[in-house]
Amino acid sequence: MTEHSTGNGTLPAGSSVNEEIREIFTSGNEFVVNELSTLLIKTLREGDDDSRSALRQFFGLPAKSQTQSHGAEIDPVLISSVRLFTNGTNANCVETWIAAYETSPRYSQRRSILEQILHAFVESRSETESMKSQLADARKLRADIKSRLAEASKLRADSLAKSATLIKLFNEYVQS
Repeated sequence: MTEHSTGNGTLPAGSSVNEEIREIFTSGNEFVVNELSTLLIKTLREGDDDSRSALRQFFGLPAKSQTQSHGAEIDPVLISSVRLFTNGTNANCVETWIAAYETSPRYSQRRSILEQILHAFVESRSETESMKSQLADARKLRADIKSRLAEASKLRADSLAKSATLIKLFNEYVQS
């Protein structure tokens, strides 16, 4: 794992944000994964300077000046986030959006619209992945409940059988 996994917010030399994000999500370190997920979701939903600044700080990237934060520069964190959700089905379309975003003029309406499209893509994919995770959790919970119900039914049947045996023994004792 890289220096970042300890939470110190620095990218190792030569490492891209995209590589670091992949490494974090495959590391198994739930604390860092949850922290990054929270920052990504907040940044994508709110899109304000504070949430972007927090995300940049997480990766140890320099803070953007006010002129950079309004369409002057390409957002590498956004592009990395988009690429995390790129698959065989959407690869051509997504790469077209990225290429158009990267080549659009600074401060242009086109760049702004493409950036909004990329943010919406990441947000929708994040929500989809979150729903998949919640569904998997619900299935695990359902299986656990089913298992516990079966166990409780077995315990109840055993208890009823023991009660019946005790009643039979008591009746035999009383009759003798």
